Amino acid sequence: MNKEQLKNIHDNDRLAIRKEIIEQACGTEPPIPDVPYIHVVFCKGHNGWMPFTGYGCDLDTQTTVEFINCINDATDVLNGKEGKK
Repeated sequence: MNKEQLKNIHDNDRLAIRKEIIEQACGTEPPIPDVPYIHVVFCKGHNGWMPFTGYGCDLDTQTTVEFINCINDATDVLNGKEGKK
């Protein structure tokens, strides 16, 4: 879809396209069968960027917390918040 088509798209169609993209990116199937995976997708909404994460593996608590902190830091960077790397 080109920029002119995007300007003329109806809001409901835009939401449907966004939902489809998120569902495809955060699908429940791993990209390689029987291989652990983590999907992280950043989508921009009215309130800035938001992460959507899907886990297909088990992580210990400390690693999960560190990973979530990294995702939150990346979201802050996308949203232009100062003090984040």
